[in-house]
Amino acid sequence: MKVALASYMMVYASESLAYMVIVQIHFLNREKDLMLIKRGLQLLTVSSTNTIH
Repeated sequence: MKVALASYMMVYASESLAYMVIVQIHFLNREKDLMLIKRGLQLLTVSSTNTIH
């Protein structure tokens, strides 16, 4: 859990779509982590829409 949160915070800090994909693949086999990532991606999509575009 701590590793997942740390990785997610790094993703948020870097604001990198590529890094987000890498993290998703890294936790692909863990349903609980996927649920956390999905929640995080929802927040990221809302908060960094301007950054992505």
